[in-house]
Amino acid sequence: MALADNLSITALVVSLIALFIALLQLSQSFLGTAEGYRRCAESVIGAWHKLRHRHWRWSEFRFETQYVTPQILVTSASEFAAAQEQHEIYKLAHPSMLNSPDCPELRETVHGHPKAHQTSVSQSKSSQQKNGNGHGDDPEKGVVRRSGIIDMAEQAMSLVILPVSIKRRRKRATANELKVTWLHLLGELHNLYYSYHPSNCENCANARIPTKWTVADENHKPGECPLDKLPEKKRPELKLTKEATDSRPPIDTINDPHFSVGKTDAAVIYRQWTWDFMPPDTVKPLAEATVGDIVILARRMDMQWRELDLQNSRIQAEGNGYSLTSTEVKGLGIVLRFSSIGRHGAFPRIIPSKAGDKLICGIVPGCPALVRTDFEIVRPDRSIPRVHAPGGVLADLGVPDDICLEIAGKKGGHPGGGDYQETDTECLILLCAFLPLPHSTIVSYNFFGLRPGPGVRKSVFHFWEGRWALFHKLTERVEQLSTSQTPAARQLFTDLSSVHASFSHLESFYRHDFYCRWGRAVITHAGALRPLQSESDRATNKEGLVEFCRNAFDDTTRYLAAPGREMHEEVNGKTRYLHLVAGHVVMAHKAIREALAFVDHQPKEQREQGALRRKYGFDPPGPGARAGNFVFQQQVEIGLRYAQHLRHGEHGVRRYLLERAMEFEEEEVEGMWWNLMLRGVVWDMGSWGRGGEEVGERVPSAFYGDRTPVWIS
Repeated sequence: MALADNLSITALVVSLIALFIALLQLSQSFLGTAEGYRRCAESVIGAWHKLRHRHWRWSEFRFETQYVTPQILVTSASEFAAAQEQHEIYKLAHPSMLNSPDCPELRETVHGHPKAHQTSVSQSKSSQQKNGNGHGDDPEKGVVRRSGIIDMAEQAMSLVILPVSIKRRRKRATANELKVTWLHLLGELHNLYYSYHPSNCENCANARIPTKWTVADENHKPGECPLDKLPEKKRPELKLTKEATDSRPPIDTINDPHFSVGKTDAAVIYRQWTWDFMPPDTVKPLAEATVGDIVILARRMDMQWRELDLQNSRIQAEGNGYSLTSTEVKGLGIVLRFSSIGRHGAFPRIIPSKAGDKLICGIVPGCPALVRTDFEIVRPDRSIPRVHAPGGVLADLGVPDDICLEIAGKKGGHPGGGDYQETDTECLILLCAFLPLPHSTIVSYNFFGLRPGPGVRKSVFHFWEGRWALFHKLTERVEQLSTSQTPAARQLFTDLSSVHASFSHLESFYRHDFYCRWGRAVITHAGALRPLQSESDRATNKEGLVEFCRNAFDDTTRYLAAPGREMHEEVNGKTRYLHLVAGHVVMAHKAIREALAFVDHQPKEQREQGALRRKYGFDPPGPGARAGNFVFQQQVEIGLRYAQHLRHGEHGVRRYLLERAMEFEEEEVEGMWWNLMLRGVVWDMGSWGRGGEEVGERVPSAFYGDRTPVWIS
């Protein structure tokens, strides 16, 4: 009996073991139906593996793998708010969002494990105390440097922010190759937008940002961004007609979704996918983006576009130690691979706004108050037509073809004699919105339509000689009007006195900038270290210059839109302001031709630097001189002749406006034109262009806002 019982128990145990094994095999077979689950492991997508799960589908009697990856996008505040209503979305460099318990995987991606990050911060502090802040002095470069043994590319790929030896980094290289490249990209985009607003990230600010980049706000706390709050309006609002007020917002709005003055951020939308719909060639979870956003982000990271051929699915960009390459996957489209190919320099500090993004794509962001439209400059073949070319900007402004041909030097007996760069530059500047954001000293923009840097962007707005000539003629005109007693002359005296005061302030308090002495100019310096307290502070402070230029720009907007002028109203489908700009370009063409002819006929000895300084009464070169270091006579004569041709009976600005049914008195047109000149000067002095060969291939304007989806491996 005992033996039988033992045999029964043994048989029962064996049966149970067999049943257990069978259940394991059955479970394994069911779990094995969750295709792609192991491809969403931590070794592949890092912290995002926590969001994967198996979903049982009774109709198919199997498991389905569901996972979450980011959609990367560039968004304004209004667009972000609209997206929040439909999606789970977070900004990549926003302190409260990254510290939210709702997105721990995003926080771990950009900062690493919290304990590892704390160790990194303490070690970074000690390293800075020993070696200084480790950042260069280039004013328009970003502040995230990669130096010493901490390689930021390795840091983002490994998700562990710890200084490690070369030997350990070599050992983990194989593991990093398994990870998706969009983890690395998210970390770099966080660094990029954090470099725009250094106090925007509590976790990063103390470790990697020198104090000279701190926003000048004594009430500003780490982790807060002043651009996340609308500034208090200290100036009177622009008063428009009811029709205009109903159709557009006030000019002080900085987060408007329709125009170009809003701040932008990199953001991430949490997208849930199922592996069932992934093409067979897909081996890793992919992040999503759009062509328009990738074009902008790559340029902001200082990559140069080498190829943008969507028709043949070829996209390539490289620069600053980064690389973007593409492959085509059937059933999916373009898949990008982001990688590090060398050491990384600092990010260029391009203005983080919709206007800055549009300029990257070769679009002139029109002033929202007076222009109210944008102008695409770079054609699909990457060419940039002159403003007077068929289908160019002047045609958009309503200038007749015969006048465009005359400006091009192809009509009127002047073959090849009228193709001047000044008309292009001044036209585009006068159409553009003011670029720098409030409370920010980031002033750089990247635009192919304007030549970059000092000495090459021909215009009376950019050359000190042209500014001096305008200031000189304005001073003469104000002195002349001061003795007139007619009502029109007295009103014009009042209007021009305000413009003259702005010119005088710029020339007196920002003399190095006004006279283009770039080595001492505040526009090329890092910015404010403390709140502005006096005019002497503003005289040596970048934020003070940008603030003054913004206020002067807004003053010209209010003047031009005031009752009686109403340059924001439309005539023949264009705002009156657009006709005013076109009238200036037509007049300027004649004045430039005359000025250049005069200079060309000057004897050689009269064109020497010493002779020119004596002729125009310029000071010798020096830190306090009321003149630049070199005299370019052409720009002096162009500026002087602008004022002379303003009232010309055949091609003056008033004549042009009258031909388009805009009846203004001569004094009214003169007041508007001088405000136009001030507007161009403060726009140029308040921003700094980047461009030329360093920016690689031109980006066609059609790529801005292109919603064609691309995937990132």
